[in-house]
Amino acid sequence: MTGGGAVGIGPRVRTVLVVLLVVLAAAAVGMTVLDRRAEERQRLAAGAVAAAEAASLAVLDYRPETVAGDLAAAEQLLAPPFLDRFREQSRQVTVPRSTAGQVASSARSAGSALAGLDDDEAFVVVYLDRHTVGADGIPHVLQTVVEVGLVRDGDRWLVSGFTPR
Repeated sequence: MTGGGAVGIGPRVRTVLVVLLVVLAAAAVGMTVLDRRAEERQRLAAGAVAAAEAASLAVLDYRPETVAGDLAAAEQLLAPPFLDRFREQSRQVTVPRSTAGQVASSARSAGSALAGLDDDEAFVVVYLDRHTVGADGIPHVLQTVVEVGLVRDGDRWLVSGFTPR
């Protein structure tokens, strides 16, 4: 009989315990990484949806007396080559029609939904209530759906496509 009466843990049991601890530690690290990725994806998604809504409202909100400045401000939310098409459309169509016909436009978001997301691109569907008033003073309300494509530029999302449906 050995003196102390303690029963020692055999080498096999020690090995199993060490392996078990390593597996548990690896699982904990893996779960932390997955959790951080999920949080990052949620952050990206929320940013994309907010950017799509803000840009949708900005490109549809103008007054005859300020239309050129209103649309120029909206350009800060757009990415090339969509930015170039928007500028062209603004100069050739929207600004002349708004100023000549005294057309005012505004929009309100009725909701939005993320339709697709990867690290650098997103696709958001925005539901809008658009209000226009012409020289006749008669308000027109149009409910529309806009498909908004976005690209990530650093920490912000810029509109790369804007398709009313």
